[in-house]
Amino acid sequence: MITRFKILIIAGFLLVSFLPASATDVTGKIIGGTDVADGKYPFVVAILDTTKGTTELNQQFCGGTLIAPDWILTAGHCAEDYTTAATIANLRVLAGTNVLSTSGSTNGTKVRVSAVYIHDNYNGVTYDNDIALMKLSTSLSQDTIDGLSSSTYPAFTVGTLATVAGWGSTAYPVTPHTYPTSLMEVDLPVVSNDTCRDVSGYDMTDNMICAGYAQGGKDSCSGDSGGPLFVQDGSNYIVIGIVSNGYECAQPNYYGIYTKVAGYTSWIDAKMSSNSGGGTTDPGDSDGNSGGGGGGGGGCSASKDGSPVALLLMFAVGGIYLIRRKRA
Repeated sequence: MITRFKILIIAGFLLVSFLPASATDVTGKIIGGTDVADGKYPFVVAILDTTKGTTELNQQFCGGTLIAPDWILTAGHCAEDYTTAATIANLRVLAGTNVLSTSGSTNGTKVRVSAVYIHDNYNGVTYDNDIALMKLSTSLSQDTIDGLSSSTYPAFTVGTLATVAGWGSTAYPVTPHTYPTSLMEVDLPVVSNDTCRDVSGYDMTDNMICAGYAQGGKDSCSGDSGGPLFVQDGSNYIVIGIVSNGYECAQPNYYGIYTKVAGYTSWIDAKMSSNSGGGTTDPGDSDGNSGGGGGGGGGCSASKDGSPVALLLMFAVGGIYLIRRKRA
């Protein structure tokens, strides 16, 4: 009996070790979408961690929205592992390109992050208040998004068709081969929070937006976290949500959950105007085109190089796993 038990544990460990990256962690790429034409959404940026590999494809772990020349709007869980000057020093924001390099070369414009501001009431378990700002060390020349959803101008209602864009996985289960080099987009209808509660069983708060299709098939997924959910108003683009979390990816009766931007315009304005308080800074200089290596660092739980939940699953083989996961 002891021998069989040991064999079972070893087999379980080996099975988990070879599971596709983020098999149960759906912190964000686009499923059921299409390639974005180069230059179409200049306000969509990739957030990189230089410790995650030597190429942009490996370093990218979250997305963001350029809301000012030197400010990025993203998800709180994309920033939660970057709370010291040392870890912030590993961050880069890539703009001006829709293609992630698969070599040591650099596409677009790459700049350092000088400060990170996570909402004081961010909850890493429920993903309530899942919002953060990143201050750039150098202003970008790319066009910013035209506007932010607000309480006076939400820019959407239930049924509004919104677009989500990112470099996240294009299939589920997620494997390293499902991460595209090109920015992807997909259109999703906004769904009422009551529908998400009733059908999906999500613990929705008023700080969240639900979007997707009951039949599944189209969704954000691992690697899309922090990226924008936005609508077009005439010639203007308005960001209404931030990719936050969900159950697996593109599954029937499970929708994607997005941070509701309209509830945070005052917080965003306060942080951008004060540029201080509640944040962590990196005193380093601008690093326009640097990449490359090193140890340490943080990032969201969806790694493109392996499964971050392997240890948890090893101890929970045949047991219960968390249903609701971030999409980074």
